[in-house]
Amino acid sequence: MKKLTIYPYSPFDIDSGMTIFESKNSTFIWQLSRFLSGEDINIAILSENNKILKVSKETRYIGDVTTVPDFNKIFGKQIAEILVKHCDNDLIQKIQVTDFSLKNSILQVIFDNDLPLEIAESFDVLKLLKYLELSIENIKCESVYDIIEYVIDIANRLADNSLYVFINARYYLSDEQIISLGNEAKIKNVSILLVSLTLSSVIHEITTDDVVTYFIDGDFVDFRSDGQK
Repeated sequence: MKKLTIYPYSPFDIDSGMTIFESKNSTFIWQLSRFLSGEDINIAILSENNKILKVSKETRYIGDVTTVPDFNKIFGKQIAEILVKHCDNDLIQKIQVTDFSLKNSILQVIFDNDLPLEIAESFDVLKLLKYLELSIENIKCESVYDIIEYVIDIANRLADNSLYVFINARYYLSDEQIISLGNEAKIKNVSILLVSLTLSSVIHEITTDDVVTYFIDGDFVDFRSDGQK
């Protein structure tokens, strides 16, 4: 379980499922959004098991979802690494032999034409896989619900335990949809965080086994149910 610590409040627990974080204070939400996007801003600390985490590595910042996000930008850095994990030793050896053959052919062209060139001798399977232009399957998302549901599905299939951060996505979701997505995220062991600015002065709480709601009002007062404190 990850914890988001924001002075002077008690740490906010962020587990698998859906966590909603709302505030009426626009400056607070803006600063928190910047922090969660990986910017070096000292407003909070993200931790797990008493170890401070590097936000840029531990979160997948989706941001505002008024447009369908580029899923390859979100997951692109890890898909090759995950593919390699599923390759057995025999396949890795075949790829290495292919790499050696290709390099020999290129070296022959260099020598035959007396070109002042050289190539790397090291074998890097991740670089080779870039040649394949791996990408996330393209599907049609027609709503914010579809986007979050697809992110949950991809994260589960890639076994990615990052924290997925959406900004103002709650505006586009009904309570029933949030409960449904929270349940799916909990089952698939995915952590979804919805951060939103609200005009309300009171908490609109959706709290189930799969959904937790936090609310900071315009005067920076922390509201959460007794079971969350």
